[in-house]
Amino acid sequence: MPTHDGGPVEDSREEYAKVVTANGESEASAIKSALEAAGIPVELGLEAITRLLPVTVDGLGAVRIMVPADRLEEARIIVNTPAEAIGTMDAAPDDDLDVGTSESSLSPGELRDDRMCFACGADNPDGLGLEFRDEDGEVVTSYSFPKKFQGYRSVVHGGLISTVLDEAMVTVVNRRGRFAVTGELQVKFIQPLHVDERFEVRAHLVEARGRIYRLAAVAALSDGREIAAATSTCIDMGPIPE
Repeated sequence: MPTHDGGPVEDSREEYAKVVTANGESEASAIKSALEAAGIPVELGLEAITRLLPVTVDGLGAVRIMVPADRLEEARIIVNTPAEAIGTMDAAPDDDLDVGTSESSLSPGELRDDRMCFACGADNPDGLGLEFRDEDGEVVTSYSFPKKFQGYRSVVHGGLISTVLDEAMVTVVNRRGRFAVTGELQVKFIQPLHVDERFEVRAHLVEARGRIYRLAAVAALSDGREIAAATSTCIDMGPIPE
């Protein structure tokens, strides 16, 4: 690259290399979050064959995950090592986590359950208190929302339905002995849910790829009519302490 006086100038841009090709924007976003949680910079790019297609069309958009060349091997370990085999993460700290002092998002080893989760925390008096069971390879829960959780009159707020779907999918990963956080959540609302109307949510694992889990869940009434369906991409954040 020439300078204004015609002489050469060194290109100071960091060299990046492809660590993996993700199947669509959702998976790419989750992998990016997992790598950045480990302090690895990430750049995304479309594969040449899909440049004319949106990256969210039925998962057909292939997205390149690029990392600095000198972090490539480390990134490959994070992406490709089966979640159950990751045993090098530090255990959760005993003292209270002060997220305000962190310069980045939560990293592996910083998560712990203090029973105050809004969705499932047994010690949260204002939470939903969801309880889950395992059934036919799925995680299952049921609930009915009182009127204080409505949006429009007598109709449950969609954000609360999304919360139950999300919690059920994360619980699928928890059942494997792993902490997980949601990288992306997509919800399709099919019909309204009314207050005091009991519904059931079933969630299952679609695919596990290294530290990345793809999951699905459905919320339905007792007669089988579906209220909402969801998919998510979750990131493995380390083993749950025994």
